[in-house]
Amino acid sequence: MSMEPEEPVEALSHLSKTFNLVNERIAEGKADATSDGTIAVIVIMSKYGLAAGHAQQGPIHLDGLQRMVEMRGGMTTLTNYKPSMTQKIFRADLEWSLCLGSATRFSIDDVERRSTAIIGRSRLFGGPRDRTKDGETSSASSQPFKRLSPSLEELLFDSRELAFMLNEASVGRRSKICIYTMDDTIILLGYRLVHQCPLSRELLLTHGEKSVHIGLTAFIRTFLVGLDGKIAENILLTQLVMSIASQEEEPGNNDETAKNTEELVLWVLLIAVAATAIGSIGNDRWLMPRLERIASALDLQKAEDVLQVASKFPWVNELHDKAAHEVWRRFTMYKWRETTSTASSSMRYSSELSKGDDV
Repeated sequence: MSMEPEEPVEALSHLSKTFNLVNERIAEGKADATSDGTIAVIVIMSKYGLAAGHAQQGPIHLDGLQRMVEMRGGMTTLTNYKPSMTQKIFRADLEWSLCLGSATRFSIDDVERRSTAIIGRSRLFGGPRDRTKDGETSSASSQPFKRLSPSLEELLFDSRELAFMLNEASVGRRSKICIYTMDDTIILLGYRLVHQCPLSRELLLTHGEKSVHIGLTAFIRTFLVGLDGKIAENILLTQLVMSIASQEEEPGNNDETAKNTEELVLWVLLIAVAATAIGSIGNDRWLMPRLERIASALDLQKAEDVLQVASKFPWVNELHDKAAHEVWRRFTMYKWRETTSTASSSMRYSSELSKGDDV
């Protein structure tokens, strides 16, 4: 869906008037105040507000949706009546939760009730699962993931499993996932992630847990494209990514742990770029020096080396590779400028020395 620059502003104006009318009808107890069409309008308003960066509108839209759900008999009744409509409500709830760093208004049980998610539903499995695929141990069982909480480790494993399935489908080795089922899957993953820890709360203890949580947040956001075909910017996520990137290495780590930590940070940076959490990669001042440290520690020589590291984590080739290639291109340019600047400085210094000798 393409839009002219002024269209979202004009649309928001019309939708705001509609929202006021809806509130009046709810207050008056009008029968059509909570109709399917009215709920759809509020969901669309929510999406426009998110795309326009109007964070203050989020709680207002969610309050309205929550009230409408209650007036329709609760989420169970509404889901049994029309699961496709409640899917849109859940998605709006999740998107604003990730934007504001807050808890979701609805629960995982609400989401699971009629979910078609292909992974992550509690009724799909009854206990600990095998952490291997094709005879190869998952990175979820290696350092630094051994220190993850069981629920966060499970979430990481499920996200990797989803990425694996999408990558297999993209090369014809399995059937593609329908859009409705894909949305259900992403929504459930997102709710589980927020339930683990809302983005704005300090509930995770270790650097590894925080990094995985932030990386999974960015991973999920890459699937949450707005009405304009773009991913809404998320200032909170950007700040958290910068915090992870600036974190000093924990003392006492052995070489293997240090390597795994650098791989984790690299994935967080790459997936954050894919989720537009680092803008248009214009943050050379802090991003490129951090990548330089990572490239040195992991001996990264080309874009393929970067992709090999990324593939150890939740990574969908068709969706995320472009961001990795762009990051590496910018990094190569950064290194070239750095080398050129150093060479120029050396030449000036040598020239000044020569002039001194002539005197």
